[in-house]
Amino acid sequence: MLERPLYAGYITHERWGLHMQPAQHEPLISLETWHKIQNRLSGRTKDDACAPIRADTRPDFPLRGCENRRKNIRKDDIEGDFEALLMGIQPSPKASNAILDMLRDLWDKQLVKANSAVKTAKADIKKLEDKAAQVMERILATTSPMLITAYEKEIQRIEEEKLLLEEKTLKSPENFKTFEEAYPTALEFLANPWKLWASDKIEDRRMLLRLAFTGRLPYHRKHGYPTAKTAIPFKDLANFKTNNSGMVPSAGLEPASPCGLRILSPLCLPISPRGQTEIFF
Repeated sequence: MLERPLYAGYITHERWGLHMQPAQHEPLISLETWHKIQNRLSGRTKDDACAPIRADTRPDFPLRGCENRRKNIRKDDIEGDFEALLMGIQPSPKASNAILDMLRDLWDKQLVKANSAVKTAKADIKKLEDKAAQVMERILATTSPMLITAYEKEIQRIEEEKLLLEEKTLKSPENFKTFEEAYPTALEFLANPWKLWASDKIEDRRMLLRLAFTGRLPYHRKHGYPTAKTAIPFKDLANFKTNNSGMVPSAGLEPASPCGLRILSPLCLPISPRGQTEIFF
């Protein structure tokens, strides 16, 4: 089932002579994703993130020997600790405005990058079309069935590469929305993540967990969520809260030299600076 390109919006049927023909239905996945699946199924890519399944595990394996096994935790305790955690990552208005400016700048850079990728894809499509034309000329010039079959396979490969590139050209920055239009919920969320948690919709609360934290939240009965890993925007926002800043001392940041109170400089290194033949100590 995973080998069918039908889910990517294309039809292949050997009996009818169809190969990767665009279909009329809406694809469930992109063609690029489908190719990644085929590479994984054929073993052309290695996924080191997948560990082998152990044969001696049962559903209670993580709890063996745990002192809290089969002990209940009050819902109010779990939610209360989570609310305290959430209030701890609540950014100040100054910090949220700073991070939004950073994200907006990153969005503009991504638009420039996407525009460059579209131009490159269009240029590659032109090269593939020229290459396909050359292969067609070879087919017309030969009478060998073996060569004709090989050339036809080459044309099929070229057409598949062309389809991938055409899919990339659809991601033109001209079709993109502005940063404020694309992420209105995210912008509001960064300024006030508590608003999603206070919502009555379970979808909003799940969105909060996905946006504010990088993974599952391990809970400790006594300490709450001591190992919670927040997402990168909130890590950056936390730096604004600490206000851990200061002036560089006049002596510099280099360590003092062993002899006296002088500061190390390039003149004291074993290798002479450029343009100097002697070393002074």
